[in-house]
Amino acid sequence: MSIDKFIGVPFKALGRTFAGCDCWGLVRLWYQDKLGIDLPMYASYASETDTEAISSIISRQKIHWTPVAKFEPGDVIVIRMAGKECHVGIYLSGNRLLHARSGVDSCIESLDHTRWRNRIAGGYRYE
Repeated sequence: MSIDKFIGVPFKALGRTFAGCDCWGLVRLWYQDKLGIDLPMYASYASETDTEAISSIISRQKIHWTPVAKFEPGDVIVIRMAGKECHVGIYLSGNRLLHARSGVDSCIESLDHTRWRNRIAGGYRYE
């Protein structure tokens, strides 16, 4: 399953297309393209710096997903930033994360990297 088209997508706050997306926008694009699933927009926050609103959305919506202890490709990984669960990405094989964040085009990074390994709040599977 090629993921090349998901790498290098420009970051755009509240973006939901390949022309530009934020972390949730990238998750939506992946689910739509790979699984044919249209996830909700969740664009009711002002910008990527609105961590309170983003954290609140994640908290309310993750109850609709199944928490998983062992991650599988396609699971959504929730990450704490500044102590709040406000960042998400797609788990890939080999303990890698596909994600987009402010100032960086979408990319793949290792969850073992010091930047991420202590910030993982959990993994969730769409059922």
